[in-house]
Amino acid sequence: MMGAGLAIDSRSREFQEDPYAVYRRLREAGPVIRVAVDGELRWVISHYAQAIEALRDPRFGREAAPPDKAAGLVERLTYTHSMLNRDPPEQTRLRRAAGGPFRARAIATLRRDIERRTDELLDAIEEAGEVDFVEEFAEPLTIGVLSAFVGLSERITRPAMKGRLSPRSVVNLRALLEMKFAERRKSSLETDDFLGSLLASREAKDFESDEEVIATYVVILAAGQHTTAKLLSNGLNCLLANPAQLEILRGRPELIGSAVEEMLRYESPVQATFRWTHEDVTIGDRTIPRGAEALLLIGAANRDPLQFGSPDDFDVERTNNRHLGMGAGPHLCIGAGVARLIAETAFTRLLRRFHHHLEGTPGREPRWGRELVFRGIEELPVRVIPGTAGAAPG
Repeated sequence: MMGAGLAIDSRSREFQEDPYAVYRRLREAGPVIRVAVDGELRWVISHYAQAIEALRDPRFGREAAPPDKAAGLVERLTYTHSMLNRDPPEQTRLRRAAGGPFRARAIATLRRDIERRTDELLDAIEEAGEVDFVEEFAEPLTIGVLSAFVGLSERITRPAMKGRLSPRSVVNLRALLEMKFAERRKSSLETDDFLGSLLASREAKDFESDEEVIATYVVILAAGQHTTAKLLSNGLNCLLANPAQLEILRGRPELIGSAVEEMLRYESPVQATFRWTHEDVTIGDRTIPRGAEALLLIGAANRDPLQFGSPDDFDVERTNNRHLGMGAGPHLCIGAGVARLIAETAFTRLLRRFHHHLEGTPGREPRWGRELVFRGIEELPVRVIPGTAGAAPG
């Protein structure tokens, strides 16, 4: 069936400020419907059960067509060799080859660096009194942590992390990494850091080329920073907009893990993902034909009342929170552990430092970005409440 009278205009201010009203109407029209999305008619999946089914179903793929192995450098490093845009078995191989740095023990070593960087940024916020949380905390923290994680300077990583990949920046990144590859190979093949782990996979031929290793760097830098910074800014906005929940978390800091999961459900940085059908796929009473493009609305599925009780309430005590904020199936986010560690560490220290002393800047509203796939605050003005500097010791 067609979603009569329904449409998604992702560039509209109304949609960006509250896409969930649109999602609600889409769910009411059915789990799988045809809808105009930014002027183009697409298959849209908005219910949780059908969305998770599609994320796990190999008939729904990320490849619209076989990748062009002779494509230009930028396309090869951002698409052809990217685990984000490949289907199994190639996606499985690339993900396995890149998995070493993301094991729990390796991720745990990041905690001290995250704590140090968080405290330095909180010092600056306290000194300034009033800042844009995105510019002065979320972005510098994630850029700094992920740059150190992959072993590159922020000067090199910033273009990729800020979404400014150009042919020149890609060429520069490739040249730098090829130099580092050569240096490491001449010395010894260490495997206890990001580069060493990936080069070990290359030597084992899990990566079939150096370009596949470089493409992994691009994925972690671009996708990892973009979504984790949004998790921080969206998450703080959730707390400030729900003061009763903020008070619960302040009184029970052991809930920080469930609070971060609720942030991922309630205001997921990834709101949608596209898939292409490799054959006819029947879901319920609807058949999506082979070669069709389907839009899986993660943000709608995460508010589905058939899966979550009181889905439009932000609840830091929510249990059994099997949200889709980190994906599902083969494309479950490879950096989920890193993102969770950054968020849990940052919010723990932020709440300990400021306790009752941080609020949204009066008279200034958060400014949301205008995207369909990602949802994130681009500007979040906050201030230390006057006369309360020097928060509760921790």
